[in-house]
Amino acid sequence: MNIQMIIKLLTDAGIEDNEARCEVKMLLEHFCNYTENEKLRGVELTEEQLNLIKSKVEERVKTKKPVQYIIGESYFMGEFFRVTPEVLIPRDETELLVTRAIEI
Repeated sequence: MNIQMIIKLLTDAGIEDNEARCEVKMLLEHFCNYTENEKLRGVELTEEQLNLIKSKVEERVKTKKPVQYIIGESYFMGEFFRVTPEVLIPRDETELLVTRAIEI
């Protein structure tokens, strides 16, 4: 199992390639503390880490829950906010709207 195979699980479920890559990146950062920096330095993921991410992706595919609900947080306006199914996930468009409102 590797990251590409995990991404394929999402694309096979109908999620666009770019979105699938972003979601896997978010899961890796949150659950494995694995960032682009580690990737560039050649740090390898363990089988345990890959299996954890695979299980989170399988949960995402099975339940169709947004990845932010699986992680439990979402990034908005430079901050991380806790999100649950009872909370709307902030969208990028909302950030643009808030920025414009502040300017006005």
